Amino acid sequence: MPPSSTLNRSVLNRVFLALGLFGILVVVHLGIQAGRGFDQGCLGFLGGDASGSTFDCAAVLQTSAGSFLGISNTVWGFLFYGFVVVTTLMIMFADKGLQDIGHKARPVGIGLGFLYSLYLVYYQFAVIGELCALCLLSAALVLLLAITVVIYMRLPEVTPHPKKRPAKNKNMKDLRFASVLVFLTVILAGADFLYFSALQPAGGSAAGITGQPGQQPACGYDPSMNPVDLATVLGANDPSVGNPDAAVTVVEFFDPNCPHCRTMHSIMEMVVEDHGDKAHFVYKPVALWEISVPQIEALYLADEQGKFDEMLTGQFERQRQGGLSVTELQSIASDIGMDPDELGEVLENGRLRPLVMQQRMIASTVGLRGVPALMIDGRFVGTRTAECIGQLIEEAAQ
Repeated sequence: MPPSSTLNRSVLNRVFLALGLFGILVVVHLGIQAGRGFDQGCLGFLGGDASGSTFDCAAVLQTSAGSFLGISNTVWGFLFYGFVVVTTLMIMFADKGLQDIGHKARPVGIGLGFLYSLYLVYYQFAVIGELCALCLLSAALVLLLAITVVIYMRLPEVTPHPKKRPAKNKNMKDLRFASVLVFLTVILAGADFLYFSALQPAGGSAAGITGQPGQQPACGYDPSMNPVDLATVLGANDPSVGNPDAAVTVVEFFDPNCPHCRTMHSIMEMVVEDHGDKAHFVYKPVALWEISVPQIEALYLADEQGKFDEMLTGQFERQRQGGLSVTELQSIASDIGMDPDELGEVLENGRLRPLVMQQRMIASTVGLRGVPALMIDGRFVGTRTAECIGQLIEEAAQ
């Protein structure tokens, strides 16, 4: 009968392998949901997030907590769990030299992953106040891996008796166990991808509305939002297009780092083209995250120079997790004929920052729950397709 410590290390290696493969499934699922814009909720299923507003994976991934060195944390997570799996397989099945490498590399990699995971959890709770359910699940897995490392390293390494043959039966059991787990991981990851590839986007989700799968809300206004006095919303510095003398006023709330806002703005461009003579279209950039503040300052400076649309288009085209740097904003400014040095000075002296903060207060005052959001004559729109918005504008203009 093998020594207890040898048996325990064998069991713990299986634990490492199981946790690593499960982690791969988690980050694959996170990547799939991020690609869909979390239209099915943070966990990937409408109604799956029982707490509703508690989790906002999209908000978390759009902050600096969503990437590291310009690479998405989804990719880093896949690489981390892959590293755990590979080093564990080396320890379980490779020759002595590779086993030694695995024994040295695995605790170091898991330790670094644990420290970074702690930072991400802290960032969600203490800095942005938004939580990603799948990210926290991954953090729990990293914690379990760290605990397993500590237990593993406290066990004495047992040197096999030189006259005894290797335990071939045990190796075969480990091999069967590993093969089954790897096979199941591939099957489950493939099924996850195929299922969500075939699933239609949730009705209205691109505009921040949650409905039942497969249902598209009727064209109309959002009954859960109270009408707003436009006098409390509009200001002299608001960028706008269309007919300023029109009886209908359309207000578009957005954040330049919001993927759904980018989609919504493309829809609104079509609406403006078709109904620009019937309505006055006002843009209200709202900084959901601190990374968006300098980008919105750049938008207001561009508006002062008649280049708001060009700056917004440039920001949406370069949109990425973590926001745009000052250098990138200056590059956009240069491309659209603005002075990049002037932009840098404005961002440094904060001349336009009070205006950005004012828009935040206005959004809070009207009860804005997220972006993108669209308002026609003070009433929030419930369904945001070009056809529906155009219909509501025509009705309001009569």
